[in-house]
Amino acid sequence: MVLDVKLKGISNEDLVRGYPGVPGTWPRIKGTIEIRQTGKEAMDKTPLGIAQVSIGLYRTDVINVPSTNPIGNQKEQSYQVTKVRDIYNGSSHDVYALDLPFTLNLPTSRPMPASISLKSVETTYHLFVTYKLTTPSKNPVEAVQFPVRICRFDTLSTFGKYHEPIVRQVTSPDHLVNLHFSTPASCYGPRDSIAIKMKAEVNPDASKARKVRLKRMSIELVQVTKYFVPEKEGNEKTEVEKRTRVAKVSQDFADLRIGEKSHVEDMYITLPEPDLEVKDAVATKERAEIPDEGHVAFTTAATLYKIDFVLVLKARFSHAKDIETVQDVTLCEFDHATCRTHMVHIVQAAELVGTEHEHTSASVYSRPIDVRIQIR
Repeated sequence: MVLDVKLKGISNEDLVRGYPGVPGTWPRIKGTIEIRQTGKEAMDKTPLGIAQVSIGLYRTDVINVPSTNPIGNQKEQSYQVTKVRDIYNGSSHDVYALDLPFTLNLPTSRPMPASISLKSVETTYHLFVTYKLTTPSKNPVEAVQFPVRICRFDTLSTFGKYHEPIVRQVTSPDHLVNLHFSTPASCYGPRDSIAIKMKAEVNPDASKARKVRLKRMSIELVQVTKYFVPEKEGNEKTEVEKRTRVAKVSQDFADLRIGEKSHVEDMYITLPEPDLEVKDAVATKERAEIPDEGHVAFTTAATLYKIDFVLVLKARFSHAKDIETVQDVTLCEFDHATCRTHMVHIVQAAELVGTEHEHTSASVYSRPIDVRIQIR
C-alpha cells in the first residue's frame, strides 16, 4: 500500500530555521509530515495502518574528476547527517490521516557543507521519511525523500574576522625590487570588487636597482579545487587538484622607470555573477535541493572535495627578476549587501532562540504533543 506523504513547512517560511554555521541561532529543520490515503482506500475511508513514522537527514556528495586524469569518472558517496528519529509510534484508534509536526536539530559540532551544484562537484541534502505498515504487505517499510536546501552563514563577508586588512611585502629573487600590496578585507561574494593597492620600489642599497623598469602588474583570482578520490581498496584517497582562473585584471607600464619614488597602483578585480543559463541561452531549471547561490563556486569543503580561492599577484620588470606571490581569500555565497541583511536577521534569530527553544524543546526528537489525527 502506497500512501500520499507530503512535507510542509510553516507558511512563507523556509524549512530550515536558524542559520547553519552559526550555532547560536539554533539551526534546525521544522515542518509537518502529512500522510493520507490515496485511490480506492481514500474513497473507502480505510485506516492508514501505520505502526511507526521516522525521519532523518542525509547528504550526498558527487565529484567528476577531470577526464585528463587517469583516475577519471564520477564518484558518489552518501552520509547520514542526523540520527533517525521516530515522530509517530502508533495509536490504539483507527487512524485515517496524520499531521506530524517535527523539529530536527542540525549538527553544530561538525561542519555541514552547503548545498552546491557545479560541473565537477555537487552536494545535496534529502530528508527521508520512513513509515512502517501494520497490515501485511510486500513492502512493509516504505521511504519517501524530500529535497532540503542548506546554506552556510559562517563565512559572511560582514563578520569582523574578515575585516582585518592584509598587508604584505615580497622581495624579488635578486633583491633589487620590493613589492608591497594591501587589501582591506579577506572575504568577498558574487559581484563584489576586491580593491588591492600595489606598490613597487627598488632597493636603495643595490647599485643595479637604478636600471629597473616596471613592465606590468596583474592580479588573478584562481579557484583551487581538490578532489579526494576514494581508492577501490582501503580507506586511502588520491588527491587531484585543478586550478581555474575566475577573473583577471592587468596594467601595462611600458618600461616605467621606478626610481627612488617607487610606483603605486590601485587595482580592482570584480567577482562574476552566478551563471544560471545554459549554452542555448535558456535559464537553468530550478532545482528544489539547490539554492540560486549554489550555482556559483565559493569556499567550501566536503568529504570528497575542497574548494579554495587565491589571489595571484604578479609584477614583471626589466633588469630585475619578476615577482609572483599568492594570497588566500575567502569567497562567500552572498554579495556584501546580502551579507549585511543576513547579519541583521542572525542577530534577531539569536535573541529569539532562548524563548522558542523553551516552548519546543519538549517535542524535539520525540512524539509531538500536538499530533493531529482523524479518527472515526
